[in-house]
Amino acid sequence: MPTNAYISKRTMMATIMETTYNDGTVATTAPGALTANGKAVLVEDLEITPDTESLPRVYLSDQLGSFRPELGKIMATLSGSVEMKGKGAAYADTVAGRPEIDHLLRCCALSSTFSGGAGTETITYAPASATRESIAIDVHMDGKRLRLTGCVGTGRFVLEAHKIPKFEFEIRGLLTAFVDATFGTFGSSYSSIVPPVVRSIGWTVGARALYASKVEVDLGNEIMDADSVNSADGVRAAVVVLRNVVGSMDPEFEADTYTLTDTAAATHTLQGGGLDRPHPAFALTATVSVAQYNRFTLAAARLVFTGMKPTDSNGIRRFQIPFVLAADPATANGDLTLTFN
Repeated sequence: MPTNAYISKRTMMATIMETTYNDGTVATTAPGALTANGKAVLVEDLEITPDTESLPRVYLSDQLGSFRPELGKIMATLSGSVEMKGKGAAYADTVAGRPEIDHLLRCCALSSTFSGGAGTETITYAPASATRESIAIDVHMDGKRLRLTGCVGTGRFVLEAHKIPKFEFEIRGLLTAFVDATFGTFGSSYSSIVPPVVRSIGWTVGARALYASKVEVDLGNEIMDADSVNSADGVRAAVVVLRNVVGSMDPEFEADTYTLTDTAAATHTLQGGGLDRPHPAFALTATVSVAQYNRFTLAAARLVFTGMKPTDSNGIRRFQIPFVLAADPATANGDLTLTFN
């Protein structure tokens, strides 16, 4: 028996990009140090769910019982929440020059593009359809190490008034190790940048600033296992096969004199955004923080209401509005952009 309990709080996570899918790249090496291209990521609400397939053997015989089962594929799902914050210094087209959550965003079928010159450096994330990337993840748990490889996932951005902005992720990969290991020594590699707080973010829909208390945008990636008889695990890859970017917001009621302008330059009341025909689409934008290198902007060209429900929130009348961020056949992967600058 262990002389001391394993403490949940003593948990650390590191990520690394894979050059090719499930290529054996690892984020940490003994004794729990980051590899050259690994990133230490501060995480909370971490949940690990092994997804193991038991193969029952219930055959006809002179016995009523079943025989010893075998084990099929071994996958796992990892979920958690991370802060959305900048690097705190000039961005660069390197591993270290990108935000702390870069790997998590990219494994969720988002491309990462560096642009700009001195003083105007920018990292832009946008949906990717033709080329998608995968990562490996090591989770150190006070002397145990869980390793997932070939990881892809989905996630949602949560912007709530006077709270820290969060990216909540759910990632699926191959469970390749769950073993005793020296506890991670990469704590000093965590970003020391304090994240911005959601206030004065300029959340506008149709060029109208709405008084919403919470906004969520969900990437809506659907992930399937590509089974293969030629793979050692019986699974060639976890694959993102569909994206449906949706979200929700809860703006306060407004007088009809306050209007939203759609992408065709027509105006609508707030409730008209959900009830008018033809169904209007609106541009949206939100910029969190004003400090260079610790701010980000979430933007989309076609936000379309998919419902509308009057609700009560602490005695204040609001609409609960689900929406979709629609793609455009004429604009490749134009669902949304997330820009750190």
